[in-house]
Amino acid sequence: MLQWGWATEINPAETGAQREEIGVSGQRVISRITLTPKEEALLPDVMNFTASMGYPISQKSMAMMFVKGMTISIDGQQLRFSDGEVRLMDTNEERERKQREFDTRKEARRDRLRARINNLGQMRQEQ
Repeated sequence: MLQWGWATEINPAETGAQREEIGVSGQRVISRITLTPKEEALLPDVMNFTASMGYPISQKSMAMMFVKGMTISIDGQQLRFSDGEVRLMDTNEERERKQREFDTRKEARRDRLRARINNLGQMRQEQ
């Protein structure tokens, strides 16, 4: 749902700019969403991908995701729809988890290096 109403149809944009055409009729608001040619070309590939992942999405819903800059999250990754592009990226939680793992490995490596340095110092004192 848009701020002004429901999207009623999806057409490729005549220009490269994304736009909304609004017509008001009393209490009812009708919106038409247009996609850039780049966005229109991406729809089938993204729909096939989401269907193969077990999450089929209609073309109308997919177009709304492009327009609204939405995401689909699946198992720690997300498809991000923004500026006519689709990006597969980690979710915030997944990025935080990976950062914690990296920090843990980094600290363990520092501890091993400190132990080595201490061992070398003890060996020199014994000689």
